[in-house]
Amino acid sequence: MKKLLLLLTLVLGFAYTSQAQDYKTSLGLRLGWGYGFTIKHFVSDKIAIEGIASTRYFGNAKIGNSGYFGHSSRGVNITGLVEWHFPIGNIDGFQWFVGGGVHVGFWRGENGHPNYPEERTYFVTGLDAIGGVQYTLPKKPWTFQVDIKPVINLVNGFNVWADEIGITARYVIGK
Repeated sequence: MKKLLLLLTLVLGFAYTSQAQDYKTSLGLRLGWGYGFTIKHFVSDKIAIEGIASTRYFGNAKIGNSGYFGHSSRGVNITGLVEWHFPIGNIDGFQWFVGGGVHVGFWRGENGHPNYPEERTYFVTGLDAIGGVQYTLPKKPWTFQVDIKPVINLVNGFNVWADEIGITARYVIGK
């Protein structure tokens, strides 16, 4: 426990002593198994909150009778995250980040689906983790991000989606 507290103290201390973020707010698209809209807002030099409205629906994306492609389901998730950003070397605008948060959503089940096997709407909620890298273009209003965002659904079936890898492009709307 002492080691965990020491690590947390060092990480948070580093977060407040390293270089500042280049923008305040950005809005854009996130692509991956879960795709949708995202907004990120920095509440301090190193801490951002991110909101994501996403889906995992790929139409009729079955692979024969053996399963579903990317757990395709009709529905939507709303995710809220808190992220801590850290510079990578001395490269302006290049950072790594870690964080976590929660999600809520509604998904339409389908006969044979691995997570939602009944023809009805499922309410889901759970925990999210996130980690990745972000690059903000110098003198241009664009930021790009690559991340992994595993989720644990806790309501209406305990399941883990570890395939939430995303690529995000956001336009800076607030400096």
